[in-house]
Amino acid sequence: MNKKKEIEAIIFDFDGTLVNSVDIYLRLFMKLGKRFGRDIEEEDFMLLNGMSVKDAIRELVRQKKFKRRIIPYLLFNKKALQKGVTRETEIYPEVKKCLTHLKKHYKLAIATNNKRAHLETLCSRYDINDFFQAKIAQEDLNYRKPNPQAFLLAAEALEVSPQNCLVIEDTPIGLAAGLNAEMKTCVVEHTTDKKYFKHSPDVFINNLTLLTKEFIDATL
Repeated sequence: MNKKKEIEAIIFDFDGTLVNSVDIYLRLFMKLGKRFGRDIEEEDFMLLNGMSVKDAIRELVRQKKFKRRIIPYLLFNKKALQKGVTRETEIYPEVKKCLTHLKKHYKLAIATNNKRAHLETLCSRYDINDFFQAKIAQEDLNYRKPNPQAFLLAAEALEVSPQNCLVIEDTPIGLAAGLNAEMKTCVVEHTTDKKYFKHSPDVFINNLTLLTKEFIDATL
């Protein structure tokens, strides 16, 4: 009988997992769709949720849902658009309580496809920097999720084997990255309906308050 791997570290996605930015990005994509293509439906967005903005827009151009002229527009306006998203983003109310509990038992990290400026601004605004021993952002990556590089770099920074890490995600693309990293996976149902997931995590939860050491020990 294989011995159960002990969880030593928890690696969180950021947008949609710790902070509530996904609705803001959805409104942004719908606005861009009206200007540079056709109306973007929520389903269009949810299938790309978890990608970087650049990768998602490239995919929508490839699908001919955005016109190619959006690309030069973004080159000149992406910083202003991102600042707008960052300005409006709020932390989920249960996050600090969850992190305070987990910090007593595990090493903690963040691994995101998003820009470091967005990550650092929000971590400082909501005073959660001290919970994390590592933070991996887009600038650290050669390959973005669903490639596992972000999670593997976080595990390396924490000096924990991937098999002893638990990934907390909210999107199918993020879940795929966690599975590709061969880590335990948990999806918090903040943003994405289960119908969009082709693969299953080890566990779904509907709120981060459920994520306790006792729950992890019993479930994973």
